[in-house]
Amino acid sequence: MKRVLLVDDHEPFAEATAEFLQGEGMEVRIASSGRDALEMVVGFRPDIVLCDLQLPDISGFDIARALRSTPAGKDLVLVIHTAMSERELRMLAHHSDAPVNEFVSKPLTRERLADLVSKVEFLQRSTKRARSREKRNSARLELRRPRKPRP
Repeated sequence: MKRVLLVDDHEPFAEATAEFLQGEGMEVRIASSGRDALEMVVGFRPDIVLCDLQLPDISGFDIARALRSTPAGKDLVLVIHTAMSERELRMLAHHSDAPVNEFVSKPLTRERLADLVSKVEFLQRSTKRARSREKRNSARLELRRPRKPRP
């Protein structure tokens, strides 16, 4: 079961989104602030963080940077959602240096959430395959290294 941390200070949106994701078979926890999210990540260990860009205390970008700087945050799928228009969102994604996997605009309809779930699953499978290849290649290199003769 995928674990999702949903970070949004707008309670009705957060609850409706959590309900949909739970219906898709995901375990969901809700954080209403950036500080709460950063604290919850440690104990909950989510696979996916779906985070509002504009929170009252910390921006979604700052949360993404903080999470990516931790060992557990390296494998997270980070998705930023915002009330910006599609055009503004494309510009933001193009010019952003934030370590985010995906940007989506609100409102998040059931169709958009289902599409997002599919994209996230694809990203996670791709990341696992890439890491697996990396490990195999690293092991092959170790085998090819000449060993020093023993005295």
